[in-house]
Amino acid sequence: QTEGPLRTRGVLLLARAYMKNPHWQKRAEEALLRLLEDDPGCTPAYLFLGQIYAGQELTSRARSMYRKVVELEPEHQAARAELERLEPPPVEDEPEDKGGRLKSWFKGR
Repeated sequence: QTEGPLRTRGVLLLARAYMKNPHWQKRAEEALLRLLEDDPGCTPAYLFLGQIYAGQELTSRARSMYRKVVELEPEHQAARAELERLEPPPVEDEPEDKGGRLKSWFKGR
């Protein structure tokens, strides 16, 4: 059985091939997760998992994978762009009402 960088490259290529077929997404995910058990610093594996999860609208999981990529490679532009795209918009603070709407609602009753 192949070990090291050659194995990593082979698994990544296989996962990319699986990712092209919607019916094989689970196979790609499983291959990448197994790879990460042996090589937890494999940035492309986290990036591919992020793509899989984003495609399945598992936004929280996708963000987690992209954050891991940025943690390992702070200048990784593709992961940063995906994080920006997936981050929820900031919640705007509502101006304080001081009960005005509630008071006006009860006033008419």
